[in-house]
Amino acid sequence: MSSSTQREHFWWKNWTSRFSASDSLNRLTTSNENGANWSQTNGYDRYGNRWIDLGGGNQSLYFNTSNNRISGWSYDAAGNLLNDGSHSYTYDAENKIAKVDTVSAYIYDGEISFDSRKSRRYSAATPH
Repeated sequence: MSSSTQREHFWWKNWTSRFSASDSLNRLTTSNENGANWSQTNGYDRYGNRWIDLGGGNQSLYFNTSNNRISGWSYDAAGNLLNDGSHSYTYDAENKIAKVDTVSAYIYDGEISFDSRKSRRYSAATPH
């Protein structure tokens, strides 16, 4: 497989061009938008985790290679994310997310399926 580049033109206040490129595994490597002075370069670790290359050897996320978790975030013994530096997360006995911060996050239907969430609850402080 070889890398590829795509170009997209769209109208939003003026004509703008978007460019993106992918690697041999079809993962997004670079993207930019003409007219908005915006670009992004992505990097990947051996597990396929993606981060944004911020330049100068810095990136948006770092991953612990011994457990494949994001460095600086906290997890419970089951691998559930407890805190990402912005929000805290609580899980029920079946490891389903129950709360984000102190707000009930989901209502489940009781069915046994990959995703049995019926609805999501929001407050003004809860991310969508």
